Amino acid sequence: MSKSLFKVRRNAILITILIIVLSTLFGVNRSLGGRIMEVSDLFNEGVKSGGYVLKSIRSQLIVRAETALDMITVGSNYNSAGDQTSALRTARNKLLDLLDGETSPRALYAANKELDNAFSALYLKLSALTLTDSDAEIIDENFSRMNNAAMVIDKSEYNSAVRDFHRNVLSVFPTNLLIKICPVDEPELFE
Repeated sequence: MSKSLFKVRRNAILITILIIVLSTLFGVNRSLGGRIMEVSDLFNEGVKSGGYVLKSIRSQLIVRAETALDMITVGSNYNSAGDQTSALRTARNKLLDLLDGETSPRALYAANKELDNAFSALYLKLSALTLTDSDAEIIDENFSRMNNAAMVIDKSEYNSAVRDFHRNVLSVFPTNLLIKICPVDEPELFE
């Protein structure tokens, strides 16, 4: 036992193998993590397509939150729309809280759906009331803005980029094996 750990050939080989395996795992984790970050950033920065960058989903969620605030302002002028206005305010605040943090696309998708439902309920309620001409114009403009932002989100190629990444990187050998022992947070779909 007085021999040095590295003087025993078997120990030196085991340590060398261990170093090679650990450095390989570290390299895979680092490389894969960088590629995953690139895909995830598309959610915040937009997807390059046909020579230009499509608007990001995050930017369109912000547009939808701003539009909801305009609708809340109109709704607060009508007592009979109080419940719907309050529900939209709650849904908007939830979406904004999630946008402020490092929230997954899946959680933002759910908050966006909640905002959409609350917005639609308030729009329907206000549409059934006798509004001033300016309020009627505002809710129609807000309805169009909300739908336009939803269409931009639907046309975003973020989900396609995530699916392509899963298909072309994560499910290909050797990544499909290495990902099991190199845990990383895979990019999520916005759905």
